[in-house]
Amino acid sequence: MQPGGYIKDMRRRDLELNKGWGQIATPLSLETSGGIQKLNCANAEGIFRIIQSVPSPKAEPFKLIFTLSFVVAIIFFKSHL
Repeated sequence: MQPGGYIKDMRRRDLELNKGWGQIATPLSLETSGGIQKLNCANAEGIFRIIQSVPSPKAEPFKLIFTLSFVVAIIFFKSHL
Protein backbone atom coordinates (compact mmCIF):
# COMPACT_ATOMS: atom_id res chain seq x y z
CA MET A 1 0.00 0.00 0.00
CA GLN A 2 1.27 3.46 -0.88
CA PRO A 3 0.75 6.00 1.94
CA GLY A 4 0.25 8.82 -0.58
CA GLY A 5 -2.54 6.91 -2.31
CA TYR A 6 -4.23 6.11 1.01
CA ILE A 7 -4.16 9.77 2.03
CA LYS A 8 -5.57 10.81 -1.36
CA ASP A 9 -8.42 8.31 -0.88
CA MET A 10 -9.11 9.65 2.64
CA ARG A 11 -9.18 13.21 1.34
CA ARG A 12 -11.53 12.22 -1.49
CA ARG A 13 -13.94 10.55 0.96
CA ASP A 14 -13.79 13.34 3.58
CA LEU A 15 -14.38 16.72 1.93
CA GLU A 16 -13.81 18.66 5.17
CA LEU A 17 -10.44 16.98 5.65
CA ASN A 18 -9.54 17.80 2.06
CA LYS A 19 -10.64 21.43 2.42
CA GLY A 20 -8.36 22.03 5.42
CA TRP A 21 -5.49 19.74 4.41
CA GLY A 22 -3.00 22.60 4.01
CA GLN A 23 -3.50 23.61 7.65
CA ILE A 24 -3.69 20.04 8.97
CA ALA A 25 -0.60 18.56 7.31
CA THR A 26 2.10 21.04 6.40
CA PRO A 27 4.96 19.91 4.16
CA LEU A 28 8.29 20.61 5.87
CA SER A 29 11.80 20.04 4.53
CA LEU A 30 13.48 17.52 6.81
CA GLU A 31 16.92 15.92 6.71
CA THR A 32 16.69 12.17 6.13
CA SER A 33 19.23 9.46 5.36
CA GLY A 34 18.34 10.03 1.69
CA GLY A 35 18.91 13.79 1.92
CA ILE A 36 16.46 16.62 2.45
CA GLN A 37 12.89 15.62 1.68
CA LYS A 38 9.53 17.33 2.04
CA LEU A 39 7.38 15.40 4.50
CA ASN A 40 3.84 16.09 5.65
CA CYS A 41 3.92 17.06 9.33
CA ALA A 42 1.02 17.68 11.71
CA ASN A 43 0.50 18.76 15.28
CA ALA A 44 -1.57 16.73 17.78
CA GLU A 45 -4.84 18.33 16.66
CA GLY A 46 -4.04 17.60 13.01
CA ILE A 47 -3.13 14.00 13.77
CA PHE A 48 -6.37 13.64 15.72
CA ARG A 49 -8.34 14.97 12.72
CA ILE A 50 -6.58 12.56 10.35
CA ILE A 51 -7.23 9.60 12.66
CA GLN A 52 -10.92 10.53 12.84
CA SER A 53 -11.07 10.15 9.06
CA VAL A 54 -9.85 6.53 9.08
CA PRO A 55 -12.93 4.49 8.18
CA SER A 56 -11.67 1.11 9.44
CA PRO A 57 -13.21 -0.48 12.56
CA LYS A 58 -9.67 -1.59 13.44
CA ALA A 59 -8.81 2.08 14.03
CA GLU A 60 -11.49 2.55 16.72
CA PRO A 61 -9.35 1.39 19.71
CA PHE A 62 -6.52 3.67 18.58
CA LYS A 63 -8.95 6.57 18.18
CA LEU A 64 -10.18 6.03 21.74
CA ILE A 65 -6.67 5.77 23.23
CA PHE A 66 -5.50 8.85 21.35
CA THR A 67 -8.59 10.84 22.41
CA LEU A 68 -8.12 9.94 26.07
CA SER A 69 -4.42 10.79 25.93
CA PHE A 70 -5.19 14.11 24.26
CA VAL A 71 -7.78 15.01 26.92
CA VAL A 72 -5.37 14.08 29.76
CA ALA A 73 -2.65 16.23 28.19
CA ILE A 74 -5.00 19.22 27.88
CA ILE A 75 -6.10 18.89 31.52
CA PHE A 76 -2.48 18.56 32.65
CA PHE A 77 -1.30 21.64 30.76
CA LYS A 78 -4.29 23.75 31.83
CA SER A 79 -3.65 22.88 35.48
CA HIS A 80 0.02 23.89 35.21
CA LEU A 81 -0.45 27.32 33.63
